[in-house]
Amino acid sequence: DRVLSAPWYDARNSTLSSRQLRALVTADDPHEITQPMLEPPINVFEDLWQLNHLTVSYMVRAISGALLLAYGMLENDPITIVVAALFLPFLSQALAVGFGAWSREVNLALHGLKCLAFSTIACVVSGVIVQLIHGGVMKYHTFAPPLTSFLISAAIGITAGIITEDDAGRGYLIGVAAAVQYGVFAVWFGFCLVQGFPDSHTVVVRLATFAINVVSIALFGLIGYRMLNIKRRDLQGFVRITGQHAAHE
Repeated sequence: DRVLSAPWYDARNSTLSSRQLRALVTADDPHEITQPMLEPPINVFEDLWQLNHLTVSYMVRAISGALLLAYGMLENDPITIVVAALFLPFLSQALAVGFGAWSREVNLALHGLKCLAFSTIACVVSGVIVQLIHGGVMKYHTFAPPLTSFLISAAIGITAGIITEDDAGRGYLIGVAAAVQYGVFAVWFGFCLVQGFPDSHTVVVRLATFAINVVSIALFGLIGYRMLNIKRRDLQGFVRITGQHAAHE
């Protein structure tokens, strides 16, 4: 505020910005300065790395979301299920597996796989815990069939990849959809470990659907990235340069 009110400040020949961009104070037309900023491929790579470290905060987030999801499914409470999906980390983990495999950055793929496995196990264990403590019959029965799940997962994956192009996309909303696609099957499996499993056909279909969702989101997320013309050699060059720099240090 002091800068803006200073007698020497002139918006016609000065521009203010911050490292974490919140607003631009300039005389330029708002239509021009509010254009979403494009994300370079390296940002995609580093964002996926940042979101796939199995830290204490990650574990707490995954467990909290899984417990909420288990309770929401037991009571068929859509509000609790949506809130749980906001917590559950699944989307970036699946994308890291596909993106890491495609870019030949094996460590990224392994980190994504490890975090994805933890989130899945957290959902299974939460299903067991909530069923043992709360009890009762699960009231949630909105399990999509395999083909429908595949189409939904394909849409989620492609959208998640494409919205990386600029910061106009709301990636966290796509993450909610992905969390539901993954989490409900893992929580259901935890319930079944306590109450018993239904007929074998239902078990096979739901487990297969879970696998379809995992593969589809990872694969179509990668297709979304490729639609942005992200090139493998650019990422590999960046990894090689940073690796050489770290080795010299």
